[in-house]
Amino acid sequence: MLAAMCLCCACSSGGGSASNISKAVGSASYDYRTDWAKCNLLGRVKSVEYDGFSQFFSPNGKLDDNDEPTTRFRGRVRTDTGYSGYSRFTFDDLGRLILLETDGYKATYTYEGDNFYPSSKVEEYEDEFDGSTVTNEHKYAYSEKNFDEAGNWLVRTDNGEKESRTISYYEDPYAVKKQPKYKSPKEVAEAMLKAAQKLDAEAYYATIEYKFRKRNQLTLEGQKKAFENTAKNESFQLRSFKIREIEMKDDDTAKIIVDEVHGDGSAWDYNYIVVRGEDGFWYNGAIGSGQQKKR
Repeated sequence: MLAAMCLCCACSSGGGSASNISKAVGSASYDYRTDWAKCNLLGRVKSVEYDGFSQFFSPNGKLDDNDEPTTRFRGRVRTDTGYSGYSRFTFDDLGRLILLETDGYKATYTYEGDNFYPSSKVEEYEDEFDGSTVTNEHKYAYSEKNFDEAGNWLVRTDNGEKESRTISYYEDPYAVKKQPKYKSPKEVAEAMLKAAQKLDAEAYYATIEYKFRKRNQLTLEGQKKAFENTAKNESFQLRSFKIREIEMKDDDTAKIIVDEVHGDGSAWDYNYIVVRGEDGFWYNGAIGSGQQKKR
């Protein structure tokens, strides 16, 4: 019983942001049905390690759990039933964990505003000697520098005691740097096309999620497989891209000429201007134009 309780606590004790440091995630964009959600994790997390405890996840967000639980949902309440008993997770409208319950244990999480991570946790469990109820309150504190790019905390304090953890991620083929600095016009062009692919992938996922999910009776795993297969298959992509030419206008300006084919079969010529900054790196100049090719 105690071992199971400790496992649940370690999984879902999450981090919080008292000053709106971490990203706020709405229910339309955060999938609370994954095991990442019950462990208060953002992004395609592969592993989490802290205090001698490790967690490992599949690329689809399934926790490598020797308990082999059966999972059921009723609205935003998730119940996992396994060899060691049950765990019940309740999520709010933003997909955040607000209540964890097991046999003899309960943890309630509170948040400030729409922050993703809780600012406090109150634990209640039965004393194994006299049967009385024991209550523990945890106050979490964070600083902006201790969050990673995905929005997960790496260092925090729990009632003043420092905690730290290491997180690894699965590679995102559509990831784009937030503040890129490129060494050549070609690098800028490749990043621009990668960003466009990411937009298309997200658009396709939204279509599956919101329009065809019920009609096609797709499971969550089925949705993701369909998304991944479609994103890789050029015949199903919303757009396909090919860099035709990179033309240097002067030492600090270049024109990127791109051949683009849309899902309706139409072909386009796109021209983009990239510039070299005073720091010597190349940037997207945010100047572009497109013209449809005649058939």
